Amino acid sequence: MFARNSTVVLLSLIVAACAPRPGEKLITAGYNFSALGEWGKSISSIDNALKVAEDDEVRFLAYGSRCNFKIWDGRLQDALNDCNASIRTKPGYYGLPYASRARIFATMGRYAWAMQEFDIAIDLGGSRNSPVADNPRIIGLGGKARILATSNDDKKRNAELAVQFAEKAVELEGGLSSPSHIILNLDTLAAAYAEAGRFDDAIKTQQKTIERTKSNKWDAIRFGRQSIVNMLSDHLKLFQNGKPLRGGVY
Repeated sequence: MFARNSTVVLLSLIVAACAPRPGEKLITAGYNFSALGEWGKSISSIDNALKVAEDDEVRFLAYGSRCNFKIWDGRLQDALNDCNASIRTKPGYYGLPYASRARIFATMGRYAWAMQEFDIAIDLGGSRNSPVADNPRIIGLGGKARILATSNDDKKRNAELAVQFAEKAVELEGGLSSPSHIILNLDTLAAAYAEAGRFDDAIKTQQKTIERTKSNKWDAIRFGRQSIVNMLSDHLKLFQNGKPLRGGVY
């Protein structure tokens, strides 16, 4: 009887340990909305997650996720506040908010800061037990490649490294769940090829990315006020005219 009761207690503890913590399902829901480009609903879901979260790990993930969604929604200052809140909650826990903060710094033209933050994101990596399925290392590789390929600062660009990092980020695509990051890394690879003078490869890559975006019905995704397909098409025109990409989104 004692052994059977002990087994029941042990199984109960295992089940409890595996159960989602308060707020985790709402974070997952936020990412489900993000796959459709519904940033408002993604942000609202995280708002609700923060209301019910009971531990710092969930708060860390919630703030970091909301930062990511707000970047895509074009709300950079609000996003930066959330990234900082995430990092303050659990400094050095893992790379998600550092990768997002790097994207903000890059968009602001603070490339040195951005590269440092991407390196931190790559070093820290992610967590297999997290409801956030986007690996910060892959975001970091893609982000570094984008700066090296498209920076407005001539001294910051390096075509060879840009291609190397971008190809690796695309190769590791299986570690990403968000279509927005998958598309951005493919766009970055095309931009890296253009920076290296490989315009045929840039054009082919970009055309395939546009086709994939449409076929997967990811074309509803927006970056700020611009649809992702329009952004990709604008970049394709540059490559077709033998021009590299400069600045823009990160």
